[in-house]
Amino acid sequence: MIWDIAKDSGKAADHIEMAGFYVSAIISYGKNKDGELKLMKHLTVPTLRFKPDLTESSFSHNFNGCAAVIKQNGMALTEYPETVSVKGDLSISSRTGDGTEIIRRFTPAIDQPALIETVTVFNRSDKTQKYEVFGAYYSESVNAFWCVGDKNITAESSAVFGDIFEPTAQRSREYEIAPGDCFTFYCVYYAYQTEMLSAFSIHDEIAKRDKFILNMFGSLRLESGIPELDAQFAHCILRGSGASSRRTLQGTYQ
Repeated sequence: MIWDIAKDSGKAADHIEMAGFYVSAIISYGKNKDGELKLMKHLTVPTLRFKPDLTESSFSHNFNGCAAVIKQNGMALTEYPETVSVKGDLSISSRTGDGTEIIRRFTPAIDQPALIETVTVFNRSDKTQKYEVFGAYYSESVNAFWCVGDKNITAESSAVFGDIFEPTAQRSREYEIAPGDCFTFYCVYYAYQTEMLSAFSIHDEIAKRDKFILNMFGSLRLESGIPELDAQFAHCILRGSGASSRRTLQGTYQ
């Protein structure tokens, strides 16, 4: 499903919920009256619990904006979304004022309590451009008094310039990109209680998600003759499968 959001005049917004086996995410996206990209990520981790331990007591946290700032020739880029596509995951393609295209893809990890944002920056101009990415490390904790297990629950985000996720206080990277070329980095949003997440391969998590989507879209299909209805049914199958039970060391959730 593709939404040509640039064709809509004025403000526009929507949201989508996606789930892996250890995390659920609601991505709210759109544009303001000036056409600028607006993003908010709501992360829920069912294995992390508030007191009292009821069905609705899963830990959740809102992440606003992006975990990194992108600059082109020293100036921070403003993104203007043009197309939004949904096929299991969410992708947003935006233009900037200086011949740059930015594509953001949001992927719930399969085997980690994390949401992965893949950010790919394309140089669409006719000359080489210099880019800088400043990744700010974000961390916020909920006091142990409110948490099952009597230990703090912490929500964090981190920019990652490579395949292996390893949280860090702050990272930055410079790029010199020829016309038609691109570079990619990741913003990872996650939560934990007793121990920080161990290092994991971002590429492996995305590959497992892609395989999961392919399997779910092919497992049961509706052929109604109405493409929009068939696509909606396929996403219902995917959403229900992503939210299905998975046993962990911390118990069973649905």
